[in-house]
Amino acid sequence: MAKAEIVKEFDKQDVNFRTFRNDFVQSQLRVITLQMEKNGDVVMDEVDKKSTNSFQIPSHTKSEERYKFVTAHHPEETVSVTMGEPCFENQCSYEAVIKVFDHIINVANVKDGNESRKWTMVGCDGLPYTLGSRIIDNYSVCHDCKMEFDDAAEFEEHKNYRSHCTNIPYSDCQKYMNLMMLPVLGHYEINMSKALMKLLWDVIIIDLAKMLGFKSIKALQACQVLQECVLLFSFSFSDHHKTWQILQIFMFAMAQELLHPYCRQQVLSCRTPTVEGFYLWLAKVSNPNFKFMSDVVFTSCLALHVLRAGTRRNNSTAIQAGKFKFSPLFFGLNMPFYMETFIRDSFVRVQCPHDILAFIEKNESYSVSGNESKGEGGDFVLENFNRKTKMWVPAGLPDKPKWLQVCRNIDILEKVHDHLHSIFNTKQADDEYEFSYDISKEIFDFRCIVRQSKYLAKPFQVEEHKTLSGKTLDYDLVNFMEMQTK
Repeated sequence: MAKAEIVKEFDKQDVNFRTFRNDFVQSQLRVITLQMEKNGDVVMDEVDKKSTNSFQIPSHTKSEERYKFVTAHHPEETVSVTMGEPCFENQCSYEAVIKVFDHIINVANVKDGNESRKWTMVGCDGLPYTLGSRIIDNYSVCHDCKMEFDDAAEFEEHKNYRSHCTNIPYSDCQKYMNLMMLPVLGHYEINMSKALMKLLWDVIIIDLAKMLGFKSIKALQACQVLQECVLLFSFSFSDHHKTWQILQIFMFAMAQELLHPYCRQQVLSCRTPTVEGFYLWLAKVSNPNFKFMSDVVFTSCLALHVLRAGTRRNNSTAIQAGKFKFSPLFFGLNMPFYMETFIRDSFVRVQCPHDILAFIEKNESYSVSGNESKGEGGDFVLENFNRKTKMWVPAGLPDKPKWLQVCRNIDILEKVHDHLHSIFNTKQADDEYEFSYDISKEIFDFRCIVRQSKYLAKPFQVEEHKTLSGKTLDYDLVNFMEMQTK
C-alpha cells in the first residue's frame, strides 16, 4: 500500500516540478530574446557583440526577487526560537544517538501519560537521521519484565519464550515511538550541492572555477573540496555559499546557452520562442554534450534551485518537488545515507495522519527575521544561535560547565546585549549590513567561454561526448540521468 502511495507521490511531484521548470524556461527565453537583434539574415546577442566591444552585460535577477517565483507560506507572527539544554554527544553512532534521544525525551518531557506532549519531532542530518530511524524501528522494551532490546527479532523471540506482551502490539513496545524523525533542509541542500559538484567537476565546473580565479592546482583542489569542508565542519557555511554561487553561475549561464540556438532559429523565422516549442526542438537534439547538459541543468540543477526557493519561502510543494526530482542522483552517485533518508522521509509523509502531515508542511522552514524570503531549515537556525553562544564563551577551549552556563542564560545575555546597543545608539551587525553578490558578470563571462569553445554549437550532430576543455567522456554518461530513474 505504501509503495503504491510513493509511486503516486512521484507522479504528483513530477507534475509540480514541470510547472516550476516551465516557468524557469519561460523566464530564460525572455532573457535571451530581449538580447537578440536581427539584421537581415544575421541574429546577434550580447555574447556575439563582445568581440566588437559594443556589448552590454545583461542584468541578473535581483537578490530580493530571486525566490519570488515560489509562493511564501511563512506565518504572520515572527517565529520564536528557544535554545534547549545542550547534549554533549557526537551523533555518529547508535550509542550516541540513543543518549541524545533519552536527553530529548527528558528535556521535552515527552511521555505517554503527559497530556500536553505525548510526542515530538526531531530534525537532524542524514547520518543521525538514518541511525535514529533504525533505532526507532528496532529498539523495544518489554512491558512485563522491562528488558530492553536493540533488535526486533530478539524481542519477538523473548515474547515467545517468556510469553510476555502477548496482547500488546509491537508498536506499543517500541521505546522511542514518541519521537518523529525529520531530515533538516540545510544539510539536505548541502548534500545536493555536493552531488552536483561531484558529477560536474571534471566535465565543466573545473573550467568555471578557473574563470573565477581558482587557477593553481591547490586552489582548484580547495574549490573541489569546499562541500566536503562544509560537511565536516558544519559551522563553516561560507564554503557552502561559495559552492552555491558557483552552481548558480553554471545553471543560469548554461541554461541560456542551451536556449540560445532555439531562440536564434525562432527570431530568424520571425516567430516567438515558446516553452512548448523549445521542448519539441530539444526532443530532436542528438549531440551528446547538448543532451547531457540539458538533462543536468533543467532537472538536477533546477531541482536544487527549487528546493532552495521552497526553503526560503516555506513552501512545501517546492521543497518536495525539488527532493523527488533530485533523488535519482543520490542513488546514481552512491550516497547511501541520503538514499535512505529520502526513502524513509517519503514513507513517513505518505503514511502519517493528515493533520501531522499538515503540521510538517506548515513548518518546513523558519524565518526568524520575519522576512518572507529568508526562511531556513531548523539546522541553520540552530547554527545561528550556536554562533551567538560562542560570542559569550571565553577564549580558549570551553568546558561543559561553561557551555551549559552560556546556553542556559543566552536569552538574558542577548537582552543585555540589545540594551547596550540601545543605550549607545549603535546598530547590531545583522541589522546594519547585508550583502548579496551580483553574479551577472560571471554568468555573462561563462556564457562567452561556452560559446567560444563551440561546446554546444552543433545540437543536431552526433559527436564524441567531451568535457568543456575537450577531453573525451564515456558515452554512457549521456544516459546517466535517465538510467538513475529506472
